[in-house]
Amino acid sequence: MRLSAILSSVAILLTVSAVCDRPDEWELVLDEDPAWSPDGTQIAFVRRDSTGRGLYVIDSSGQNERLVLEGNWISPGWSPDGRWLVFSTAYVGTIYKVKADSDSLTRLTFEGSCFYPDWSVKNRIAYDSNENDPKGANVLWLMDQDGSNRRDISEHGLGEWRCPSWASDGSRILFLRYYPGGQPEPDLAIIDSAGTDQERLTNDSSDYRRPRWSPDGRTIAVSRCVNYEYRLWILDLSTQHWTKLPTPHSGAYNAFDPTWSPDGKRICFSLELSREVGWGRHQTCGRIWMVDRDGTNLRQLTTRP
Repeated sequence: MRLSAILSSVAILLTVSAVCDRPDEWELVLDEDPAWSPDGTQIAFVRRDSTGRGLYVIDSSGQNERLVLEGNWISPGWSPDGRWLVFSTAYVGTIYKVKADSDSLTRLTFEGSCFYPDWSVKNRIAYDSNENDPKGANVLWLMDQDGSNRRDISEHGLGEWRCPSWASDGSRILFLRYYPGGQPEPDLAIIDSAGTDQERLTNDSSDYRRPRWSPDGRTIAVSRCVNYEYRLWILDLSTQHWTKLPTPHSGAYNAFDPTWSPDGKRICFSLELSREVGWGRHQTCGRIWMVDRDGTNLRQLTTRP
């Protein structure tokens, strides 16, 4: 290995240690759920610290971090014009939107527990909800950008359908499917916006979280658990070949919430460190990181506030 590569690896590990290994950092700061703006200049994310949660935006260069909205929010996403952010509450599951300048907070859902909103280029928002499900299972729904014209596009009684991600042209939706009678972990599946022509992509024992379609529609980035470690993986849809992306450490570190840059060249994600503190309790801290599509140029985006 070249000396420059060794020094780069050492620098990354020192950065991770500086961010997360201080005792006063544990369970105080967790940055997660990054979402890239349509023009590629900004990244929204959620921060949890000792005072609660907040919705933040930071430039993709890592500069100019600012609070958009205080509150217990999760899974932000951008409108196609980059003016709005859509997100849900962390526990109850109510979807809201707000302008990126913090103006015009608007509630969009009033029934059921609704999570993981994703805004398409056709100004339809996909999300999952347990509204009207006889067993309280979450399935896929669509609504207009103002919360109107809500429509259930799933089949009920056939497992849960979670975490929708639109294709770049707004024609299809990637999601997690908990198939009935199978393993407890979800698989990856695709459905069109009319709720037909469903395709199952995986059938294995891996645990998948927050899949995201690449802008060109050829690959999928997802957090995938293999051997008890969540890492970033890319699935080539034409060849079914999996590629594992590097993260700055191994072991207790987990990588979650991948989000593509609009040009498809970079992926942002949440890198989280967890440790057991006794009696089955765990503490977690984390930051937003970025890596190039080919696995190079790994760097940290958010830092200690």
